[in-house]
Amino acid sequence: MTRHALRRKLIGWAVVAAAVVVVVLVVLVGTGILRLPTSSSSAGTLTVTEVQWTILQGTINSSSNVGWFGPSHLNYTLAEGFPLQTAAGGTFTVALIVSDLGNQAHTVYTAVAGTPFSVVSSHPTLPVLVPAGEDDASFNFTIHTPSTPGVSLVLLITVSAFPP
Repeated sequence: MTRHALRRKLIGWAVVAAAVVVVVLVVLVGTGILRLPTSSSSAGTLTVTEVQWTILQGTINSSSNVGWFGPSHLNYTLAEGFPLQTAAGGTFTVALIVSDLGNQAHTVYTAVAGTPFSVVSSHPTLPVLVPAGEDDASFNFTIHTPSTPGVSLVLLITVSAFPP
């Protein structure tokens, strides 16, 4: 066999082998055995199982353990709409309503989400003075989610009534 004929035969076998590989890959992808990588790491959803709030605050008087805004720890679970499915790498909004229980106005200065979440914005924009006796000071926090689809996470948020 000449060198030219051998080269043609090898090229022919390479083309046949490549065609077989392509057909096998198409079958594996079509049946779901092999999955192609997504073009974006933020594709898909994640689950926020609950929101755990910590409010850093003083007490309404020196002989009381009642916080300016009530309890220092709150959990949002099923009754408050959690678990929540949301876009991985996206945002969602969570609300907090507090009452100023004392006879003095207090300011909410900051809100910080625990890693891997982050607070993108708040409405109203912090800091906010909550008047004495206010019973429904409402805050909406826009939360950025991690770009990890398929995970279930607890969102930890710390709200501070102390100057930074």
